[in-house]
Amino acid sequence: MIETVENAAQLAVVGVCCGISFYRLARRRSRLWVLMTLFYGSFLLGLLYWLLYLLFYGYTPEFRYISELSWYTSYLFLAMVLHLLADPAERSVRSWIPKLTIVFAAGMCVLYMHYSSWMSNILSAVVMSLMMYQAVRGLIFHKKQKPHGRHIWLYRAVLLFCSAEYLMWTITCFYWSDTMKNPYFWFDIQQTLCFPLFIPAVSVLEQPAKAVNAA
Repeated sequence: MIETVENAAQLAVVGVCCGISFYRLARRRSRLWVLMTLFYGSFLLGLLYWLLYLLFYGYTPEFRYISELSWYTSYLFLAMVLHLLADPAERSVRSWIPKLTIVFAAGMCVLYMHYSSWMSNILSAVVMSLMMYQAVRGLIFHKKQKPHGRHIWLYRAVLLFCSAEYLMWTITCFYWSDTMKNPYFWFDIQQTLCFPLFIPAVSVLEQPAKAVNAA
C-alpha cells in the first residue's frame, strides 16, 4: 500500500515537472528543453506502467524491464543535457576522481548481477556512469572557479539523484518491507525531490546554452 501511495506521489511530481518542461519547450523551442521533456516523459512512462501494475495486481511488476528501459532511457537524456550544458573547459580537467564513478558503477553492476538480469544491470551501469562522470568532473572544475560556477547546482542535483537510485537498488537486494521502516521509501522520496530541482538548475544555465548553439 505504501509503495503504491509513494509511487503515485512521485508520478504527480514528475508529471508536473514534465508539464513545466513542455511549456518551456513550446515557448522557447530550444534543444535543451526537448531533452528535458524527454527525460521527464520517459521516466513518467516507466513509472506509470509500474504504478498501474501495482494498482491492478497488488505487487511489484513481474516484467520489470518495461519500466527499467524507460527509466534508463530517461537517464540517457539527462546525460545528454549535462553534455549540452557543460563548459568546454570542463573537458580539460585532469583528475582521477571522475574515473572512480566508472569503477563504482562497474562494481555495483557486478553485485546487482547476483540478484537480477545481466543486461539490465549493464545498461544501468553505462547510463549511470555517464551521468556521474560528467557531474563529478564538472563539480571539480566549477568548484575551482571564483565565484563558483552556476553549473554546481545542477551537478549536485544529479549526484543526489544518482545516490538515491543506488541506495534504493542496494536495499532491495537485501531487504524488503512495505512499511515506512524500509529505508527504500525514504531514498525514493529523496529521488522524487530531485526532479523539481533540475528545472531551476537547468534554467540558470539556459542562456549560456543558447549562446553556444547560436555560435
